[in-house]
Amino acid sequence: MVRNIKKYKKAVILMILWGLLVPGICTASSGDITHYAGIGDGGDQDGELLSAEFNCPWGIAIDGLGNLVLVDTDNHKIKIVKGNKVETLAGCYEQRDTFVLRGWDC
Repeated sequence: MVRNIKKYKKAVILMILWGLLVPGICTASSGDITHYAGIGDGGDQDGELLSAEFNCPWGIAIDGLGNLVLVDTDNHKIKIVKGNKVETLAGCYEQRDTFVLRGWDC
């Protein structure tokens, strides 16, 4: 059940957020909603946006250059989406029993 839908102007990104596994990222174009990425299973893959995988993406922000920055919670990473590419900014896939990314997790 969708509880909270946020639409960011100009970035035309529609994110469905509730704090659990996000089944996908959707984009709004001319009023249409299209499934953009994700199938509801967790993963960890950088690279092309349409093949990138996240595991429990949580907080999101837009940086000063318009890039999407998010916490990939269960992968213990901070990732950035630049255009159609996803990159890991910080973190590693080591610790699995906590919801926070700490310096000693890597």
